[in-house]
Amino acid sequence: MNDKYWELLQEGLRTGYSEQRKYCLSILKTSVQILNIDLDAPHMTLQIRAKMDYVLHFDKYITVFETIVLGRYMNQVEECLPDLQMLCSSSSRIHPTWMKTLLEAAFQQNIQDGIRKFVGNWLMDLSSLYLDLDRPTQEGGHRLLITLITQTSPKNNIITQSLLPWATQGSLFTSSIRSTQDNRTVCCEHGEKLSSFIEGLLRRCPDNTIRSLHLRTLLTWLHDTSIDGRLFPHAAAYIVDGLVRGAGLQEPICRIGKGAPLDVVVPGIEQQDLELLVKIATRTGLPEVVRDYLVALCLRIESLLKRTSPGSAMEGFTYTTMLARHTWLLAPVTIEKLTALELQKWLVHAAIEASGPSASANNHYDEDEKGKIIVDLGSRNLSLTEFIKPLVLTNYELLHGSGLNRSCRYLFLLLNNNSSDTVPSNLLLQALEAIWSEVERQDYPKQSLMEVPNVFFHPTSIKLSVDAPELAALLSSTLAILQQLCDGRIYVFSPLAKALSNAYRKAPEVTKLLPFEDFIVQIANHPPSPKLEFLLDSSVAEKLEQIAPHRTYSFYYGHHQSYGYACIFDTLNSLRVTDHAVGKRIFDRLLEPWANQKMPISIVSKWKKTTQLQTMLLLLDTCMSTSTSEELSAYLRSLLSIISIEPLPRYRFLLEWIIARIYVQHPDRRPDLLTLISTKDHSNPKYLASIMKLAVMIARVADSPESFALKLMTQLVPLSASSKIIIRHEAQWSFPPLWDHAAERDWTSITENPAFAALNDSIRSHEKYLAPPPGRSLEWLDPVDDHNLATLFQGGYLRMEPAEGEIVRVEDFEELWAEKENTRSGEGAEKAMPPPRVPLGRRKPQAPSTPAAAQETESQDTIAHAPSLLSPATATTPTPLQTKPQTLPLLSPSRPLSTDPLDPSTRPTPLIIIASLIANPHNLGGLSRISEIFGAASLHLRTTAVLTDRDFLAVSVSSHLHLSIHALPPTPSSLLPFLRERKGEGYTVVGIEQTDASFVLGAPGTSVPRKAVLVLGSEREGIPGWLLSEMDACVEIGQVGRTRSLNVQTAAGCVLFEWWREHGGGGGG
Repeated sequence: MNDKYWELLQEGLRTGYSEQRKYCLSILKTSVQILNIDLDAPHMTLQIRAKMDYVLHFDKYITVFETIVLGRYMNQVEECLPDLQMLCSSSSRIHPTWMKTLLEAAFQQNIQDGIRKFVGNWLMDLSSLYLDLDRPTQEGGHRLLITLITQTSPKNNIITQSLLPWATQGSLFTSSIRSTQDNRTVCCEHGEKLSSFIEGLLRRCPDNTIRSLHLRTLLTWLHDTSIDGRLFPHAAAYIVDGLVRGAGLQEPICRIGKGAPLDVVVPGIEQQDLELLVKIATRTGLPEVVRDYLVALCLRIESLLKRTSPGSAMEGFTYTTMLARHTWLLAPVTIEKLTALELQKWLVHAAIEASGPSASANNHYDEDEKGKIIVDLGSRNLSLTEFIKPLVLTNYELLHGSGLNRSCRYLFLLLNNNSSDTVPSNLLLQALEAIWSEVERQDYPKQSLMEVPNVFFHPTSIKLSVDAPELAALLSSTLAILQQLCDGRIYVFSPLAKALSNAYRKAPEVTKLLPFEDFIVQIANHPPSPKLEFLLDSSVAEKLEQIAPHRTYSFYYGHHQSYGYACIFDTLNSLRVTDHAVGKRIFDRLLEPWANQKMPISIVSKWKKTTQLQTMLLLLDTCMSTSTSEELSAYLRSLLSIISIEPLPRYRFLLEWIIARIYVQHPDRRPDLLTLISTKDHSNPKYLASIMKLAVMIARVADSPESFALKLMTQLVPLSASSKIIIRHEAQWSFPPLWDHAAERDWTSITENPAFAALNDSIRSHEKYLAPPPGRSLEWLDPVDDHNLATLFQGGYLRMEPAEGEIVRVEDFEELWAEKENTRSGEGAEKAMPPPRVPLGRRKPQAPSTPAAAQETESQDTIAHAPSLLSPATATTPTPLQTKPQTLPLLSPSRPLSTDPLDPSTRPTPLIIIASLIANPHNLGGLSRISEIFGAASLHLRTTAVLTDRDFLAVSVSSHLHLSIHALPPTPSSLLPFLRERKGEGYTVVGIEQTDASFVLGAPGTSVPRKAVLVLGSEREGIPGWLLSEMDACVEIGQVGRTRSLNVQTAAGCVLFEWWREHGGGGGG
């Protein structure tokens, strides 16, 4: 056998359809068994002295191949991981090219996504495992890695031909985005894994020659697929990141350009590689952050190449152009100055252009004169008239392109330097309408959307709109549109929120002129959150910041969205007394849907949001201060009603907090809690448990009397023995904190009560108290001391399942308040701003896990990661594998191949099944499945329309796609001629029916002929008399029970199994 033989077998396994692959596996199995000479070929090795090991390992290989490529049952694929590890280990007898063939077949498009993901992640983890070059390489997977490393031909490269087409699918990146609890750090797990895989692959290359070949192959593939539009844009950043790190660049990279220290050499990267990388980085269609990241890498590598090889400067490499387009070397201060200078230049050029075409054509102003004008303009405070004039004269073309951003910046400076008395409202309206029209024409460009709120909602704009209805209408409509844009473009939210917050501080009219209430309610009901594409940009931006420190998240997107939430919540937390009615209306609108819920209540409802209850808590004091006694009673009834039906613990926690705050502020209503606890109706245990929590909270408030605590403690004693588990447990958990408070306050009526003391000691000695379950890990809420922003927005209740991220942090409020302090004028409306009603507070450290919980977590973690931590000994230990789809022996290689898998001649048996009398689609689906499994040549139904029936498909799975199915109506004119024609071909017609002449299936001396036509009767009547007369024989299934008959598909399964047991795929009887 020459090497071509083995190469053809691998090609068949790689590209053949299911039947061809089975043939190839059968040929492989037989070939290995009959080999009797040593073999050492590029695609196969065998040593006769260890032939039994080869046979065993190839048997295992065939099983693994069938499981992954042919069977495709996910649970079986996961179970074969140890065998996969063993086959790739240094002790394996399988030539690495066979494993490469297996992987190539597993990555084909017709394989389920789940299986491709499992195999792909296993392969990428394999490379990451060997990032440490000093790590021993005897573990499973080393030989496969060596094959991948040494296979540098682009045509046969499994990485570019199989792995990367799968690994660069966008869904893999978007579905693996993970963020921290505060949503500040974003990581794409799949992208990082892909980057580490490529890095590990390159680092393992034995020399720079092979490394260079891999680099060029991967960069060429990246370039070609990006041109064709087949590459997910963010995949390029992670692939190139892995290439650069694997080629020798060290992390972190401090800065770029001539001032960067030469601390590394770039082995393996050459000029032509960089040329490809530049083409990839500068192609159209890349997201801004991805493009900048790739350009930064290009500049870094180019700079190092110039230093390490001064004579190899690249011809045609647009280094200067790239620097001009991407100001990497400019510090943030320099960039800011440059922007201001460009703004002044633009105004001069606008004036020149506006003065007429002759002036422009004849260069009426030379450079010196332009410079004088720039200096002159810089020393003057330009008016709105001078801003509008060149816009009108040029038909607003000056707003095109980057002129739009410059206009926004200039107009913002103009409004800052002028009061509402000096700015004409009609001219401002004209300028704002022109800017917004251009924003819409440019399809809402990012930078402009971040600039627009500062101008439109500037305090001066708000004040001018008081007497300008058209201006107020423009601002209101713009606010509505910008709020809609926040959902898809999260970078709009923070500038918009900051502008509104600043406007409220300096122009309180904003709550009346703009739809302020609608804005706040919409934010609470639908809090803006970043889309997946934005999160991917954020993950790349974090990598970019390591290269160019000034290219931070804020450089691209401004403040994080958490800062925007800080602006909104701070505004609500500092509403003026004159706006308390506004706060109350917002509170009522948020409360209404909660109060009007209909039973049954879902555990998770899409319309419910944590931000709704957080907003209500912030507005509670404002709302209560303007409420009458009757309104207060109505609020309490509504809130208690909501808490009686709300199932989600996080929402219940916030609702309890709101109710507790009402009782804190209204001591005269506290006895109502004791009345609610004393009720004999225990039909709602969760509700009564919440009332106990509230009572204990109030009892521990500083102004709560000893008598209240004594009555509560007395009521807790019988509740601790309640028949309802929830009530009993809550009463027992409530007892110790109330006892501690009584001891601290020296309330002897409680601490000297022997019954209370005995119960307290008993509860504290319980093992559940010493090691509380996860649901009890939160500390008791103090409705006074814990009533702060830190607990509200970063409290432990957010980690209750299902956990929720933090939308705003204490640091965001501190940053906002520092900015307000720096810009505070202390005059006018800003002077009348009240201090925050809810203090900032400090975030409490997260409680450490109990030893039991830690042990449980460790155990679960070990189980979850067990497959990837198998030792070589474990991986090579033979374990039984479930082989559900491989219960039949492999097909005989002696049978001819057909190009049509449905051709009856390709089926393993000549058996024909007649099911024309059966009408039930469910039964027909089962017959299709049974017939295909046992190798029947064909199945005949009354109509093929049933093949699309839902009930048929639910049972048949995909069997009808692999079986020849024909229509044969259940009439004498159709069935009888068909059966007689089959008899003429040598078939025996056998009916599955109970008759006086039937033989029992499996009885000694009886047999269903190999070349048979099996006729099945209908579900009720069986085989009719006119058809029975045409039977050559009838067979029945022996029974020992009292039931008279079997379901038709069950009966068919019994007969087909017995037929296969007797005849199999071999010669007949």
